[in-house]
Amino acid sequence: MKRWHLLIVIGLLLAVVVVQAVESGSDDAVEDDTLEDEAEEAAEEETDEAVTDERMEELHTYLAVAGMAQRELTQGLAAADEQSVTEALIETKAWLQALSLQTRDIDMHEIAGHGGRAWYTITDRAIEYIDFLLANEAGELRSEAAQEIAHLRERLVIFAEHIEPMIENNQPFDEEDMYEQLEEAFAKLEELPRVGNSDRVYQEENRHPDESDGGFNLAEAEDVSEEEMRARAASFMSSLGKDAAPEDLELAHESTVHALDTVGFTLADQDEGMVVDVSVQGGEVLDVHGGEAGGAGSMSREDAEAFSEEVLQAWDETEELTLTEVEGQNGHYTFSYVPQKDDVPVHPRQVRVEVDGDNGRLLRLQALNYYQHDEITTEPALTEAEAREAVSDHIVLQDDALLEVVQIDHEIQLVYVFNVEAPERMGAVKINAEDGEFLGLRID
Repeated sequence: MKRWHLLIVIGLLLAVVVVQAVESGSDDAVEDDTLEDEAEEAAEEETDEAVTDERMEELHTYLAVAGMAQRELTQGLAAADEQSVTEALIETKAWLQALSLQTRDIDMHEIAGHGGRAWYTITDRAIEYIDFLLANEAGELRSEAAQEIAHLRERLVIFAEHIEPMIENNQPFDEEDMYEQLEEAFAKLEELPRVGNSDRVYQEENRHPDESDGGFNLAEAEDVSEEEMRARAASFMSSLGKDAAPEDLELAHESTVHALDTVGFTLADQDEGMVVDVSVQGGEVLDVHGGEAGGAGSMSREDAEAFSEEVLQAWDETEELTLTEVEGQNGHYTFSYVPQKDDVPVHPRQVRVEVDGDNGRLLRLQALNYYQHDEITTEPALTEAEAREAVSDHIVLQDDALLEVVQIDHEIQLVYVFNVEAPERMGAVKINAEDGEFLGLRID
């Protein structure tokens, strides 16, 4: 055999060896990958089992805690003496606090549109009401308070009834079933009145939860359904040219502003879209964030004002508001509108509309203050001449004064507003129309 033939044969043999080695290595690699995948699957199964066991343990705990709270409430209703009532309320509060703590890891908003609010009613709000009873009740529970306690107990019964089927007969844990059961429970809870709603003493005590804001008349309004809130938000969006139907909206957030519960809605699958906050009490639009989308193009100041009026029409087409102030620079305008009572402007109930004039879109509508109580009288105790006497002689006032309702140092007051003729560059002077107190002046 010639030398070059030998080299060819040796080369072929080496090639065969290399191929076999590669194939063997590939088989080993495939086998290693298979073993690794199997190990990962086993680990995932163990993790799933651990999560399942943990969830089942949590469900048992929730049911047990709800049962204990329910039992204490039942005893409180049946108690005939002050000490027994007090002890039952204290124990109930403790169990409700435990129930609230135990469920912190479950996002109730993901389960149902009003899941967070329904759960807050069972736990935190119920605790607040029990605190009120402990601080104010003496002896036997008033009939209204007993009715409220019965409603609290009913909520716990509903919750327990929907948890129990998930843990009966050691059934395998089913997360989808858990969500369905809780969603059903929340739907039933929504049908019950708000905590403290029928207790007139409690309502009176909590009518002005934040004295600096004077309280809100919507706090006394009836709760509306989620469908009604969705319809209200969709109607507002549609009035501004959005293609919005109630079923197109999704929950953006839930919150409590002073005494008012609110739910924010936005169009599904729309990033940076408009969010409309609607009150649970009364179903009114309280706040709107315009989002980043849309816009009608550059607007003049006059066009921006006309657009702000369109926004007000979408908010409430029946209310007549008066434009009192315009702030704006660099194409960003804020228009402030106020209602009138007996032809007197009521400034604390101001509605503000912010417009981006550069692209013609709504930045924000703020209407919360519109729903403040305005029980103040518009009939002055002093005449205009009497009010003038509170002003120093060296300040020359113009002839006519205006009556206005304003808020000064968190207090709503009826005032005379005098424009100043001299000295120059001095702003308006305000005099309390009830007692003649000089409320100050402003240097422009």
